[in-house]
Amino acid sequence: MGAIFMYLTWVAQQDNNALVADFKTYNYFERILFVCFDLIIYAIKFFIPFKLAAFHPYPEPISWYYYLTPVIIAAVCFYIFKSNQRRHLLIFGALFYFINLILVLQFVSIGNALFAERYTYMPYNGLLFVAGTMLFSDSMKSKQVWAVILTIATVFSVITFQRVKTWKNSETLWTDQIEKYPDNPHGYYDRGTYYSETGQYEKAIVDLDKAVSLKQEYKHFLNRGVAYLKLKNYEKAFDNFSDAYKLDSFKNEASAGLAQYYNAKGMNEEAIYYINRSLSQKNTYEGLFTKAAILKGLRRYDDAVLTYNEAIAMNDNPSARFNLANIYFSNLNDFNKAVSAYDAVLNLDPNYPNAAAYKGFALYKANRFSEAITAFNQALQSDAKNAQVLGYLSMAYQMNGDISKARQQAATAESAGFVFDQEFMNKIK
Repeated sequence: MGAIFMYLTWVAQQDNNALVADFKTYNYFERILFVCFDLIIYAIKFFIPFKLAAFHPYPEPISWYYYLTPVIIAAVCFYIFKSNQRRHLLIFGALFYFINLILVLQFVSIGNALFAERYTYMPYNGLLFVAGTMLFSDSMKSKQVWAVILTIATVFSVITFQRVKTWKNSETLWTDQIEKYPDNPHGYYDRGTYYSETGQYEKAIVDLDKAVSLKQEYKHFLNRGVAYLKLKNYEKAFDNFSDAYKLDSFKNEASAGLAQYYNAKGMNEEAIYYINRSLSQKNTYEGLFTKAAILKGLRRYDDAVLTYNEAIAMNDNPSARFNLANIYFSNLNDFNKAVSAYDAVLNLDPNYPNAAAYKGFALYKANRFSEAITAFNQALQSDAKNAQVLGYLSMAYQMNGDISKARQQAATAESAGFVFDQEFMNKIK
């Protein structure tokens, strides 16, 4: 079981590119200090869950008490092997604890955190086995022991209940991180990223400014550049993407950032150069999505369709499919393919903004008026005063031969602001 969980941990961390702190960063002796420290801190937190955080950074510099940890580990091992009573029990519990922690102890780094409490669910079973066996073998009938157990269970339940609130969302999680480690950039970067992803760009910039002031990493500049780009502050966006590019050893994400900047400025040739450079390093959904938008700006619609389909093959989501449908509808005038593409959007998200309306427009252009009426009515369920939809619904009724409904719908459309030409109005008199 321990081997299985070790393997799953390794795979998960590999997927997140977490092998970041190698022997070039810390030497063998420092790694041994980290291993000893982790073994001790995990054991302490088993009894006293203090300073819980989502991310515990490496110490900068290494504090004096790290140098004491090998001595403490040696003393514990000496005690276990010299123990006359329950030696086998203690050895089993210690080995179970150690083996299940091997992959996340920082001798060969898996992840960029010094330690993480979430890795202890399996290892703690070794300590629990020892504690439970000792308690229930000698003191099972002791009321005092049961009182202590109930008290600990109550206290830990309260702590757990309070801790759960921290994981409400990324904002609460990383705010807690900042409170625990105010001088480390990790919390500011992740909270800033959350703010940016939720459209709170001014707040994102404040946090990312702090992250940059604490440590100049390419990802800090990159995400700050994205926030400035969303605010259309192109000069600062370019400066941040350029700084990220200088610091990004692989030029992958920073190239994608510059591509977004040039695309926003309408400089499509420069944009396609940088997005191709990014994708040459790593093929990502985000990169393909950006490239497709750039190709559309270059009026290379067939290439844009192919690229959107590549992106969809990596991550089938309504946003990419909606953009693909819009190319069929607006640029290639292939209305039947557009209808199929909008259907794919609605299958993924029945309430995706404007998907039902544009499906109706495509059906109208394809002379499929009965189906267009159904699509327009679906669109009106979420936006009952959409003048364009109301107007085209009236025209669809007229083309379908229902003059009465066309006339009735025309009045509603005009009240919403849609303007019909006189020829159409003559047809429904």
